[in-house]
Amino acid sequence: MRYNLISMLTLILWSAPILISKISSSTQESFKNKNDSLLNVIRSTANDTDKTMLYIDLCDLNTYNNSKKAVEYAKQAVYTANQADYYLGIAKGYERAANAYFQLGDHERATAYYLKAGDANKKAGNYQLDASVNYNLGNIQHELGNYDSAIYYAQEAGKIFKANNDSMGYGASLYLVSSEYQSKGNYELATANILQALEIFRNKGVKEWEVYALNMLVGIYNVQKKYNESLALLNTCLRYHQKNNNAKFTAITYRLIGDIYLEIPDYERARVNLDSSYQITVANGFAQEEIKSMYSLGQLAFRTKNYEKALKIYQSGLKLSYKCDDALFKCSNYFGIGECFSEQKKYHAAIDNLEQSILHAQNIEDNYKLRDAYEIISRNYEALNNPQMALSNFKKYKQFSDSIHAKENKRQFAELTSKYETEKKEKQITVLQKENAKAESNQQRVLFFWILTLVVGVLVVTILVQAYRKNKQLLRAEKELDQVKSRFFANISHEFRTPLTLILGPVSEMLKNKASEPFQPSLHTVKQQANRLLLLINQILDLSKLDSGKYSLRIIQGDFVAMFKSTVLSFHSLAETKNIHLEIECEKEQWMIHYDPESVATILNNILSNAFKFEPHNGHIKVQLDSSGSDANQLSIAITNSGSFIPEKDCALIFDRFYGSTHTFSQGKGTGIGLALTKELVNMHQGSIQVKSTRETGTCFTLLLPTNLPVTEQNMAITPIRPNGKEHKPNGKKLTVPSEISQTNSLPLILVIEDHQEVSEYIVSILENKYQIITASNGREGVDKALLFIPDIIVSDVMMPEMNGIEVVQSLKSNELSSHIPMILLTAKASVDDRIEGLEVKADAYLTKPFNADELRLLIHNMLDHRNKLKEKYSDELVINTANIQVKSLDQVFMTRICQAIEDNLSNENFSVEELAGIIGLSRSQLHRKLEAVTAKSTSRFIREYKLERAKELILKNTGTISEIAFMTGFKNMGYFNKSFKNYFNTTPGQLKENTDIL
Repeated sequence: MRYNLISMLTLILWSAPILISKISSSTQESFKNKNDSLLNVIRSTANDTDKTMLYIDLCDLNTYNNSKKAVEYAKQAVYTANQADYYLGIAKGYERAANAYFQLGDHERATAYYLKAGDANKKAGNYQLDASVNYNLGNIQHELGNYDSAIYYAQEAGKIFKANNDSMGYGASLYLVSSEYQSKGNYELATANILQALEIFRNKGVKEWEVYALNMLVGIYNVQKKYNESLALLNTCLRYHQKNNNAKFTAITYRLIGDIYLEIPDYERARVNLDSSYQITVANGFAQEEIKSMYSLGQLAFRTKNYEKALKIYQSGLKLSYKCDDALFKCSNYFGIGECFSEQKKYHAAIDNLEQSILHAQNIEDNYKLRDAYEIISRNYEALNNPQMALSNFKKYKQFSDSIHAKENKRQFAELTSKYETEKKEKQITVLQKENAKAESNQQRVLFFWILTLVVGVLVVTILVQAYRKNKQLLRAEKELDQVKSRFFANISHEFRTPLTLILGPVSEMLKNKASEPFQPSLHTVKQQANRLLLLINQILDLSKLDSGKYSLRIIQGDFVAMFKSTVLSFHSLAETKNIHLEIECEKEQWMIHYDPESVATILNNILSNAFKFEPHNGHIKVQLDSSGSDANQLSIAITNSGSFIPEKDCALIFDRFYGSTHTFSQGKGTGIGLALTKELVNMHQGSIQVKSTRETGTCFTLLLPTNLPVTEQNMAITPIRPNGKEHKPNGKKLTVPSEISQTNSLPLILVIEDHQEVSEYIVSILENKYQIITASNGREGVDKALLFIPDIIVSDVMMPEMNGIEVVQSLKSNELSSHIPMILLTAKASVDDRIEGLEVKADAYLTKPFNADELRLLIHNMLDHRNKLKEKYSDELVINTANIQVKSLDQVFMTRICQAIEDNLSNENFSVEELAGIIGLSRSQLHRKLEAVTAKSTSRFIREYKLERAKELILKNTGTISEIAFMTGFKNMGYFNKSFKNYFNTTPGQLKENTDIL
């Protein structure tokens, strides 16, 4: 049996299964006769060339039936061809041996023999055999998953075909290239190559190859969700298969069309096509295709919520899957059955079938089915109130979900890499051409550079000589100017003290007046900021005192660690605003030394202010207090900010008064007084300060101070010092958390979650007049209090210890007890991405620090007003069907549980609020606040009205007498039942029954 190259390529890609089918259906005797016949001809043939071709025919006959025998015949062909120096025969013999090894799965030997065939063909010069070798080497690389190598060999085959005007061979090569790009996930290049191949097949009128190309294009479009394009191509394929009476491919095409309509979705068209596919498979006994069609029909029934029908289809498909031993559809049908039982709330049955699906999914390594099965099992265990198993399965779901996500990222990376490599190769030629042109011009540039350097050198020397002469004059003038500036700032600072005194005096008097109590928080803020301005003015005056020698230290014995931590932590809010990580290292909890606390606080504040001024957002500032040095009478403080750099020439000058570097360090900010004052104060403490800066590590100020200075003041201990040197006293009231919130208090309840005490106090101060307030100092405490007290609004910081604000929102919004609570996030992180992150986790509002107090109050008011309007809308009606409640899904679940609990105790006259709370797993107050937030009804009212609604429903259905219905709904006292019914429905039970009977 002889094949030209195109027949062979067709055999490799598509016809091999058909050929194998034909051989297997033939009788062994017929095959043996053909084999023996060829052997007899070989024995009677003397010409080695003819004998070689007969051995090749024998090899072709046995390649797909007895591959090992085919190898022997191919080697015999090579041996015989060598005897006659028949180079084409040698090449073909090696090629046939490679084909047989490929069928045996021995890719290493197959590759070696294809390469031998290529070498032997160099003397024969047969282009078809060269192309065939490259093409089949590409097939081997595809099998090994080396898609780039497969593309290379397929393109080499294409070049040979194109050079010899063999358009069909070139089209087949393009087909293989497209297949490889599709495997790599580069759908753009896959589409380009298959469209080019499709055009060739259409021009040649080769319908079979055209359909193959269309099928590949459909696969590419489906991955890209270009369903309209896929449908157009599949309809073309359908017409071709129908015209050729190919029932199997007609059924497959109908199913593929139906699957696309499932995704669009267009369920009616999906049903028509899937029914057609199913009927054809049943009529022709295509069991494997019947399984696939049945599964698609099951998905159609499931998506249209016809769970009973879907269940029957999946169960039938499962039986057929076992009959055909199809592992994939065993897995899929078990999964479908589990989904149906889950929707029918038959949770145990759902779990059993999904676990069977998992077993089969593990065998076939289907991570998507494993992920989906574990997710549904987790939800079913949650519905069965088994949180441990729900969590265990959810972790497995998350594991496979992350794995799939990582795999998809890897695929996308490979696609981008492939595109980059293609573009890179195209640019390399252009780059080489440009480099040649540059090489010629570079020589001229080098000569010009040396001439220019000589000229510039002469100019620089001249300028330096002139600059040296002027520098002496400038230094003298600068010293005089510094003295003028100092006097000017001292004079103007004295002028500032007068209006500041006039501000601070009235503010202090107003703070003492009880009539100003509503404005106390704002007045405290005014006083605090005025004191800070006064501190800045005092620093200028201190510098003047230092110049005049009138400044003196107040050395006391005190706890240095307390002052140190208090001063550094005062920058916490600024660090949060700029999203800077502020790190403190301090070995001791307490350290009693001799020092001037006010001066040292000023030194630390000035250095830290500069660090925060020049540290970019998302930076890192580290403050270290070292007490373990070699000198026991000396302390060391190192302040490092990683994001700034000071040139070496500026490091020696930054402590000079009024100095400003032209480098990034200065940026035109500041007056140049702070660090000069710092240097003077350090010198007065008999200490030293140094600065080191590199681009890699940033800038570090190192401060060395003695710890044994003589005491000049007699106070032997100090309290923590704030930045202004004053003792810190909170402005607001002491915050307390009540053990239980009063249900009689009509004011809404606000929960404030904030780890910074001053910010928490400030928020409380602007809200406490209109609302009940409870506070929490971290996220975890906030979640606990939210679930305990069920507040009306939650205001939370984002950056907190133990659990941040984003995690707080996720936790509370996913809990049916707290899912309804509006949540406002406060943060210093003000970028669009940060706000989107907060809103994505279902936060109701997002405010950036510093926030406007009026904006926060108005936001809370509007949220409460909106919820109150919703509650008013539904307060006069009781909706037993919880699907109609206009609330979030978790609230629907909560209301379903409430209604089911009452329904289970419908006839219990003594069914109380406490019993309902116990069933739901909440305290009485928690249940009251949650139910009132969702329905605007108290718990007792809701229970009573639910029973009355059920009584009305039973009367309308005429299920018994009025007395029987009253007992059925838990009313043992008929008088009370009639009165309650009349008050609620404005009619008596008897009147309602009479009207029902008349109707």
